[in-house]
Amino acid sequence: MTFADLFPSLTAGLVLLDPTTPDHVVYAMFVRRKRKVTGLGLQIVLGNAFGKYWSRLRKAPPQERAAYKDLEPVLEAMLGNDANPRSVVAFHSLITSIDRQPLGLPKGQGALNDIPIFLIIPRLIPFEPVEKLKALVPDLPDRIASNFLRIYRDAQYSTARLSSRGEAFLAPEGATHALPYEVPDFVMDHVRTMVMRIRDRYYDQNPQT
Repeated sequence: MTFADLFPSLTAGLVLLDPTTPDHVVYAMFVRRKRKVTGLGLQIVLGNAFGKYWSRLRKAPPQERAAYKDLEPVLEAMLGNDANPRSVVAFHSLITSIDRQPLGLPKGQGALNDIPIFLIIPRLIPFEPVEKLKALVPDLPDRIASNFLRIYRDAQYSTARLSSRGEAFLAPEGATHALPYEVPDFVMDHVRTMVMRIRDRYYDQNPQT
């Protein structure tokens, strides 16, 4: 999204897979200060790179292990990607950029003009319903937990509204943030559709080509 904002002439379209938004950065950090919410953060990526995280996870409390139970069928593929040095460097660069300049992230309706966007998100957010979030952060008041979940979901949909040509799609039932590994055919169908739309628009605008 930031690349499209900085280099619109080099961006033909975006297929975004459960992306992190500026709101996620702001509000998730508040919750993490209360108690670290389990997630695929920098510590986990670095841990994967050195083969340590999953061995530690085996000794973790049942609550933490349960958060990853649904990912077991795709863990090998995920670990292979996360252990790639390029993935670690890219992820570190991303987190550093967000931390240094959060206001540099594109935000607001129409911020990316008319760049076509396909937003693909899971049907459930990682810690939905409220009871699941409260289990992770016991001292979080019910009202604030409910507000957080609403903000999280609204922030997801706001990504599609960055462009006048943005569309949102829900991933198949059961898919999580690991959806590129869990439902690759679904993802690739949307990539193909995006490519065809870009190609058709190009030829419409350049009929002599």
